[in-house]
Amino acid sequence: PPVVCDSVSFPSFPSDALPRNTTMLTIQYTNISSITEQHLNRTLTDLRELHLFSNRIQNLGPHLLRGLPKLRALDLTDNQLSVLPADVFSHAPLESLVLKNNQIEIASDEWLAENSRLTWLDLSGNRLTKIPATLFHNKVLLPETVVCAAPPALIGRSVMSLTESEIKMVA
Repeated sequence: PPVVCDSVSFPSFPSDALPRNTTMLTIQYTNISSITEQHLNRTLTDLRELHLFSNRIQNLGPHLLRGLPKLRALDLTDNQLSVLPADVFSHAPLESLVLKNNQIEIASDEWLAENSRLTWLDLSGNRLTKIPATLFHNKVLLPETVVCAAPPALIGRSVMSLTESEIKMVA
């Protein structure tokens, strides 16, 4: 069943209070500042969607998604993420990853597994100064037509076609 925690002041991630058969979890507008694999893997092996938007998350554990074999969607919109560990998203078969409105400066080609199933990646509203072309190489289902959603001058442009100066213009 879906679980929604809205505007609740948690001192930490509420893993012990969640039903074992949770398939969709939304935790929004809380004081949570970090999340680790221990928070998720204890009880949430059936999780398909995880929405953690508008929290205060600054850090993600390096093996955050290990033990979540069914997770397809992860939304971390409006947090305080700046640096993400290598392989952080490679342990689950994600199809949708939303990291918009954080403080990320550098996108890493090590975030995703070589055989990633990702079809949606939203990095808008960050402070990106670098997006390696290899982020999209060898990703089985990622469309070649990943386009910019912002700023207005770049809307609709293929991310792969951006020059270094255009990427710096966004920063």
